[in-house]
Amino acid sequence: MFAYSALVAFGVVFLGEHYLVDVLGAVALASAMSFVGVRLERRQRSAARNPSMATSMRFAPARASERGQNLIEFAMLTPFILGFIAAIIILGLLLNTRSSLQQAVREGARQAAVGASLTNIQNLAAGNAPDTLAPADVRVCYPPGVSSRGGIGDPVRVYIFKSGAEGYPFTIIPSGGILTAAGGGLSPTLRMSPQATARLEKSHTIVDPGDLCLS
Repeated sequence: MFAYSALVAFGVVFLGEHYLVDVLGAVALASAMSFVGVRLERRQRSAARNPSMATSMRFAPARASERGQNLIEFAMLTPFILGFIAAIIILGLLLNTRSSLQQAVREGARQAAVGASLTNIQNLAAGNAPDTLAPADVRVCYPPGVSSRGGIGDPVRVYIFKSGAEGYPFTIIPSGGILTAAGGGLSPTLRMSPQATARLEKSHTIVDPGDLCLS
């Protein structure tokens, strides 16, 4: 677990997702909780060996019946704990996908600003999210209300259009899994619509001037 934590800490700092102070704060919090937990455990063991101390602290060593009760309580709480862990994992996957998609359209907008071709824009954007995007899923358009489209300083927008609608459909619960069976076969999706807008640094008509953005 120490090795895993060290690798995660290095990864989030190296990839620019968190600052070093965030990792140090997490280490400080974990250390404080570990210190408190160890102190409480030692105190409980001392009380278990000293009946008078246990009475004064208002707790006593667990009896056999209490151990059975604890086992039943743990069995009842386990589904909720597993559900909470699953929700954390799904949220992490969602945020990771959203970050990849936003990075994709941002890089595409940068290429559009310097006058790259539509093919290069789509390939570069999809290359930043190869697990979720194909070049055809990346669209380039001009925001409505702009009289001149393709001139210096004109805005150009890069967005995602997948499965017949704007945005990317993220599957919250993957089909065929245990959670899908528990939910009656439902596999809900959440459509994320990241987009990025940049201003052209040189006169260049990337797409048809009549290709206006959907929103």
